[in-house]
Amino acid sequence: VGGLSNASWSIVQTNPRGWHLVEHNAGSIPEPVFGEESGAPAMPDWVK
Repeated sequence: VGGLSNASWSIVQTNPRGWHLVEHNAGSIPEPVFGEESGAPAMPDWVK
């Protein structure tokens, strides 16, 4: 990750082979995705 130290932002994703750099300081900063649209598992009520 040292090579990314000068970055304003980077987007990485995991895949079966490890981490994959998707975008790096390209265009505008993407808007965060929350809730069901993110594809992340639902957070249990006790965490909220």
